[in-house]
Amino acid sequence: MVSKNVQDTSNFQTNVYRKKTNTNRYLHFDSNHHLSVKKEKIISKNILKENAYPEGFVEKTLLQIENPPNNNQNRQNPTSNMTIPYIPRISERLKRLGNEFNIRTTFKTNNTLRSILTHTKPKNKDQNEKNCICKIPCQSGKHYIGETSRPLDVRVKRTKITLEITK
Repeated sequence: MVSKNVQDTSNFQTNVYRKKTNTNRYLHFDSNHHLSVKKEKIISKNILKENAYPEGFVEKTLLQIENPPNNNQNRQNPTSNMTIPYIPRISERLKRLGNEFNIRTTFKTNNTLRSILTHTKPKNKDQNEKNCICKIPCQSGKHYIGETSRPLDVRVKRTKITLEITK
């Protein structure tokens, strides 16, 4: 969280609040992420050293932040966008190739074991069923029974909204 202390309209100061539970652990430099993601994570030189970031990488990135290249006049709006999974070395080549054809390339992270195994909401395939008879419990203890040609989940949502309105 960043807090701002405004003293007058021309000057303000910021500082970063860190919880007591903060461990100063961030994205490890050897992790399988594009360099632009790693550059965004530059917080503090000491913290980055603790996470095995090479000092030259940190210094170069800080210089780029302080002195951004002024090539906005030559830059054109991209004609299209391309999102690809990040694969080290291959993704960078595809991005350079896309730049030659004025295509903006963005990266997404690959599926991890965690993302595959952790689903908080179970999928109910019956919710997409059409042309069925449904029984929806009401708060009064009674049940609404009806036939629907719409997907069951849509019918249930609409019925619940209707029941809320008629209270």
